[in-house]
Amino acid sequence: MTKATISVNQTVCHIREVEYILSMTPCDRCQQPAPFFTTAARTAIDLGLEHPVLLHVTVSVHHCAGCGHFFRAQPPFLQRGTIYANRVVDKAVQSVYRDGMAMRHVPTRLAHDFWVCPSEGSVRRWCRMYSQAFDFATD
Repeated sequence: MTKATISVNQTVCHIREVEYILSMTPCDRCQQPAPFFTTAARTAIDLGLEHPVLLHVTVSVHHCAGCGHFFRAQPPFLQRGTIYANRVVDKAVQSVYRDGMAMRHVPTRLAHDFWVCPSEGSVRRWCRMYSQAFDFATD
């Protein structure tokens, strides 16, 4: 009887603990001041030259007495509902718009240079959001 061995790819990574806790912040629905209620955790991926960087982000949860809404404080270095830090998004967008790289090659470049590998769909979405931010009439 032989035992099956499971091969698991292991990569050394660096974990950074980040706290983004506010005592008071405006409600994201009604803009009334909302006090701190509790905390919640998020995990995100950031750029690293020698190894991947995982961010363990603790954010404050707030409760608005005016509208009864609970919400999390949004750190400035992360988009709502994403796992990649803004620096990853910026590097991907710069690869396309500044360096002229094809979108399908950006994930491979980021994996090689910075140890992160977003999907091609994510890169396309980030580039679309970047291009929609321009107002060609006034910019």
